[in-house]
Amino acid sequence: MTLLQLAVYGIQFGFGLLVFLFLLRFLLQLARAHFHNPISQTIYRATRVPVEALARVAPSMGRFNTASLLLALCCEWLAIAATLTLAGVELPGVRLLIWGALGAAALVVNFYFYGIFVLVILSWIAPHTGHPAAALLAQLVEPVMAPARRLLPPLGGLDLSPMLVLFALGGLRILLRNLAVGSGLIGGAVPGL
Repeated sequence: MTLLQLAVYGIQFGFGLLVFLFLLRFLLQLARAHFHNPISQTIYRATRVPVEALARVAPSMGRFNTASLLLALCCEWLAIAATLTLAGVELPGVRLLIWGALGAAALVVNFYFYGIFVLVILSWIAPHTGHPAAALLAQLVEPVMAPARRLLPPLGGLDLSPMLVLFALGGLRILLRNLAVGSGLIGGAVPGL
């Protein structure tokens, strides 16, 4: 692995973590997740300073934490700009903004996809776990699962609604990838895609 590849990997990894952290903060408020969960507390503490600073300019609108979402998008855009600059590629202008939005959307879709998958596995191996991570994950995916549960109620104790949501999220993942390719995305430049 060359030094350039290591630098790009470091940028993608570091900024990817920041994007994910800010998106989690956004989703916690959107889902009204339990504030006193230790994992929620960690996320709130880790993001408090930048979110509160930006919230003065971009205040929340109800449950919609504008500052967290803007910080996630800014981190995406910085990661793309740094990656392309290191690779010696000219910055794509407006496409950079589109790629950042697609990358953030892909991270959210992937979070829900894998989060639901983990909850399904947990329901098989530890159905009544009280672990804070499992409880928080269940709260975060509930807004996505609730409409599917109304549409497809449990059949004899078997909940098939996760299959419906996983199918829909899989379709969204394909759509986002196609949009990214259609916008001329340079492979490996966007965290989340």
